[in-house]
Amino acid sequence: MHAEESVRARLQAHAVRDDYIPKTDYTSREFAALEKERLWPRVWQVACRVEELANPGDYLTYDIADDSFIVTRTAEGEIRAFHNVCLHRGRRLATGCGNTKLFTCRYHGWRWKTDGSLHSVVDRGDFAECWGMKDSELSLGEVKVGLWGGFVFVNADPKAAPLSEFLQPVPEYFDFIEMEKMRFAWHKTMVANCNYKVAQEAFQEGYHTAQAHPQLLPYQDDQFLGYARGLHGNFDWSRSRPLGSPAGRTGLPVPSDLRPLAVKLLTETSKTVWSIFSERDRNAIQRLMTEAPQDATPAAIFEKLQQFMREAAEASGAGWPKGITPQKVAALGTDWSIFPNITLVPTPGCVLGYRARPYGDDPDWSLFESFSLERFAPGAEPPLRKEFYEDWTQHRDAFPPVLLQDFENFADIQRGLKSHGFRGSRINPVQEKQIANIHRSLHTYLFGKQETRVEADSGTERDRRRGERMPA
Repeated sequence: MHAEESVRARLQAHAVRDDYIPKTDYTSREFAALEKERLWPRVWQVACRVEELANPGDYLTYDIADDSFIVTRTAEGEIRAFHNVCLHRGRRLATGCGNTKLFTCRYHGWRWKTDGSLHSVVDRGDFAECWGMKDSELSLGEVKVGLWGGFVFVNADPKAAPLSEFLQPVPEYFDFIEMEKMRFAWHKTMVANCNYKVAQEAFQEGYHTAQAHPQLLPYQDDQFLGYARGLHGNFDWSRSRPLGSPAGRTGLPVPSDLRPLAVKLLTETSKTVWSIFSERDRNAIQRLMTEAPQDATPAAIFEKLQQFMREAAEASGAGWPKGITPQKVAALGTDWSIFPNITLVPTPGCVLGYRARPYGDDPDWSLFESFSLERFAPGAEPPLRKEFYEDWTQHRDAFPPVLLQDFENFADIQRGLKSHGFRGSRINPVQEKQIANIHRSLHTYLFGKQETRVEADSGTERDRRRGERMPA
């Protein structure tokens, strides 16, 4: 067996279970190299938002591992994507974002149109006798593009299944909130001293709430259930205590009047996460104390909250999703992981999002993005300003307070994972199931098809019952 084959066999031998993830998934350079070879060139991944490419000629570059892609709106108005590399000597053609009619190599001046076709080669006659120099042979390499929820996905694998198939069953839960009508409220990227999966997983379970976010316990239950959803996953409150109750582990009783703690929870979420509930929502939520009866049931409180937020959104001109029901909102749940590296925390008016990806070849480093999408009245959305922080510890005021509590764990987790006294992550099979499922999906890309634990699709009886209970 060749050395490379031996390494792959060793990595593959460490299987993912619902209660176990091998430490090599996070620490091994060989594992990271396999991700570069077998995951990132073959998987659907978010490159940008549609609104970032509003006009013909608008473009944006998206980098992942050794690849870079130009995503652009052509002169005909179509969104397409191409490998960001000059076919002459390999220089990258574009960086950042902008608007152009031609992509020009800054080394020797070769040029391409926004549809990827060749525009011109300097001193073209010098290549008259050369192989592979027809215009049709010098188009930029095109990659697949898919749109969902206002996101632009790219995939460099020409044999990849359609995005609609890859995403299932996520759209069945999400589409009613019309994410395509939302816009960025803010967007921040930071360098994290940990593997990209360590950063992402901090936001894929609620099991850590009692220890990492203890300030939430007086007005929020912290019992969650994790689910596998095809390649993807989600988690949601177990509903063991109604909205407006302290966590059961506090020993505090469920109050007879659920309104004060419900208002406290949603208001503090908005203030300390800067998303999920917008400032407009925060103001609307206050109506619960004066316009809902003291003995309101959990279902009545939930319906009133949806009513107040809808009325505020419509009054602002932002609009509200059509066909929305309490059952759909309840089934949507708390948190979704879209394989391989997107997490969305949705409500009908505002969505908090996270995305992590490798930063160079060292598995100890990653880029971590956080962002908020919100429904705005047309023309009222803030200018998009993408912030970048090389050292987040020097810019704590730039990040929501709750996220800072999670960031504090990143580097220490990565160091601990490499300890000789650590064998592998002992995943909570009830509350952290979506993390195990994401790793199982990852191993499928790297090593081939394995047994996959998948919860039933969105139309299951359990989801129907959860929808009927609502966030009780």
